[in-house]
Amino acid sequence: MEIGVTQTIQKRLKNQDIHQPYDQTTELAFCWDTHLVKLGRRNVLLVANVSNRFMIAMMDIEPRNWKYYTLYIEEVISNAMKQIGYQEKEINKYFELAGNSQITKSHGRKTLGAINYITQIMNCYEWDIERYQKYSHELNDCVNNNLCIPEGFHEYGMPIEMFHMDMERLGIKKANRFHNVISFENRKRTDQENKEENVEIKSLKESKKY
Repeated sequence: MEIGVTQTIQKRLKNQDIHQPYDQTTELAFCWDTHLVKLGRRNVLLVANVSNRFMIAMMDIEPRNWKYYTLYIEEVISNAMKQIGYQEKEINKYFELAGNSQITKSHGRKTLGAINYITQIMNCYEWDIERYQKYSHELNDCVNNNLCIPEGFHEYGMPIEMFHMDMERLGIKKANRFHNVISFENRKRTDQENKEENVEIKSLKESKKY
């Protein structure tokens, strides 16, 4: 598994090796980008999946977590998967398929652009978060409540829905027949069908004139 870090986080990861990010053969569902932002006076770590844009928000990381960053991020992802309904065996299978974690540079502009966009949205609201609270359900609902077309998809939908689709594709979660996403390929076909239908109607009207 690849854990991408921005320059802001690189400064906190003292003496830790930082590798180059994925090549074309890497499974994007096993790649995450992380960035540290401000929410009022609180530090918030945003952890975003590169493939599906599922995002996790954690507050006020303790110094020891920077020292063992990969272990901390694995724990964050594991707990987030539990929060959205995954069983222990499914979570274990995800990490088994993902392989050993390594820290890399961030994975490109698209995920980082999403993180910056979410940061702006978070700062539009006032949050009732306890002083020592590390995880907020409301905040995590907010960071995933945005329609998007993430890196690993051509469809348009919510990040959690895309995350489930990735887990089904990888054989981690049982396949669901229905997904609440918008397929642009289907939309293109529909537009083409509408054009053809309009041509037929126009031809029919013209033929009736004669």
